[in-house]
Amino acid sequence: MKRLNIKEKKEFSQKLKHKAKEYGFKFASDTFYYKKGKYLITCDYVFPDERAVIYEIEIKPLAYDDIYWSVLGFDMSKKRRLSTRANGVASPKVILKSSKLVISENFDEVIKNIISQIEVEANKFIDNYCFDEYVINYTDSKENKYKSYYNPILKCLAYLNLGKLDEAKRIAKDQDSYKMIKETWGGKTFFDLVLEIEKDIYLIKIKI
Repeated sequence: MKRLNIKEKKEFSQKLKHKAKEYGFKFASDTFYYKKGKYLITCDYVFPDERAVIYEIEIKPLAYDDIYWSVLGFDMSKKRRLSTRANGVASPKVILKSSKLVISENFDEVIKNIISQIEVEANKFIDNYCFDEYVINYTDSKENKYKSYYNPILKCLAYLNLGKLDEAKRIAKDQDSYKMIKETWGGKTFFDLVLEIEKDIYLIKIKI
């Protein structure tokens, strides 16, 4: 089956955005997202070299962004638009589902499938898991097929959200796990900055 041409990709994207907006989603580039209570749910999609679309559904608590920015010294980011949390410089998210769908001539059927899966996966997660516990106990387990090299950052954020600074620092010290993470701020990684946090200042700044 031939891959989508440029015109078809554009048509599919336009139809997807139109339908997603009908369901209350907002868009930031090729990421569409919505806020549900204290959570942000996002979905990204790409077209592989075949007639298909790959989509990835993710979730995170808004509090994780606030903590992440506080650690980096980006407190002003907390006042920015929700789109910054969706695909800007913000905390990582937990992957709920990553899937590939073959695109038939009927774009609407595929689009409806994607949108329905977002709500199903988000509701299933929110109803069944405590986010902090999930991150700490499950993200690196054998049962999780959606592992990410950002999981150590998520674990630090989970412990910080629980007020367990010593545990967050324990994760941050294990640098062997973080060779893939190259981002630095002022020459320091997220983990370097976590290790510099002072207990009293942290409790006031993060407002645990």
